[in-house]
Amino acid sequence: MKQNIDERRETKDERTPVKMLGEVCYYPNQRIAIDDLAVGEYVGVEHLVKNKGGLERSTQMPDAENAIEFCVGDVLIGNIRPYLRKIWLADFRGGASGDVVVIRVKKEFENKIDPAYLYKVLSSELFFEYDNNNTKGAKMPRGDRKAIAKYLVPVPPLAEQQRIVAELDLLTGIIDKQNAQLKELDTLAQSIFYDMFGDPIENPYGFVVKTVGETCVLKSGDSSANKSPEGSLPYVKVGDMNLPENTMMITTSSTFVDREYNKKAIFPIGTTIFPKRGGAIFTNKKRLTAVEICCDLNIMGVIPSSTLTPMFVFHFFQGIDFGKICNGAAIPQLNNCDIGPLKILEPPLALQQSFADKIQSIEKQKSAIKASIADTQKLLDYTMDKYFG
Repeated sequence: MKQNIDERRETKDERTPVKMLGEVCYYPNQRIAIDDLAVGEYVGVEHLVKNKGGLERSTQMPDAENAIEFCVGDVLIGNIRPYLRKIWLADFRGGASGDVVVIRVKKEFENKIDPAYLYKVLSSELFFEYDNNNTKGAKMPRGDRKAIAKYLVPVPPLAEQQRIVAELDLLTGIIDKQNAQLKELDTLAQSIFYDMFGDPIENPYGFVVKTVGETCVLKSGDSSANKSPEGSLPYVKVGDMNLPENTMMITTSSTFVDREYNKKAIFPIGTTIFPKRGGAIFTNKKRLTAVEICCDLNIMGVIPSSTLTPMFVFHFFQGIDFGKICNGAAIPQLNNCDIGPLKILEPPLALQQSFADKIQSIEKQKSAIKASIADTQKLLDYTMDKYFG
């Protein structure tokens, strides 16, 4: 949906002045030498975190002579695949790649537009929808700088801008605290694992030790599911494992196939699954199946025997660094010969079940926090739409 500039300007003018972004801001083109930047002061599109996650500082410099200079208060937006919603408000001076749009308030508007307010406007879903609907290119869509410059920005008095920023910061602060609680609960879960079972390598409690191959069934996905008729069985691909952080269980997928056609390829409830090929190996996309599924060939499943509980096996694998055991130089991959020989403890089932009960309690707490985050996010979205929509 293209933004109707005249229509929206007319609607907004009833409440507050509206300016096109290009009227109040510009794209700076001053260059800065790469040699004048410290490591971490260079920003490529790969350093902007998707879904408005801010910035991950670079650890190495690009093979280039210079970059676009940005300053404190500039808004930086990833211009490749705008649907990734990459945006950051600069809090240090540095250099950006050409794939990053740098937006700076014009000098004559410095006392009329707060950079933090501008960042909030451009962080809105309305802006990202507009940016995404004005892209160029199909395979690797890029934002259109001319279209971005026409985006309408409401410009209330500076004091009102600051009040809006404070209101939105309050809501985002609540969400940040709740996300921190989720991380703490995940850390607690893994801590409980080590408290109850000790380090699996050192085995301080003297549990029986076997290999994963002896105690579990290792199963890879089946590419033939691509040919299956549609049905009700979730067909999980690596992309379906891109769930929100702090999510353990996988319950569905983007594709569903016929159960009877794939009955030999079904992964039962309680299977630990993870990517087995490519860079996804290193992303810690480990999930525990809450429903029966089948998977594509790039996913491996570990099905526990009767002597191990699914929750124990999952948290055992949470402590495994696949980057240290995968093989393949050009394309990293995991095979049965990498996973099967791993040593795994076999504690008494009653102790494993006690652990599972504790984890279920933690998962209930996480569910309550996630529900609260969803409610707060709705309020944040409503508030942003009220001010910027």
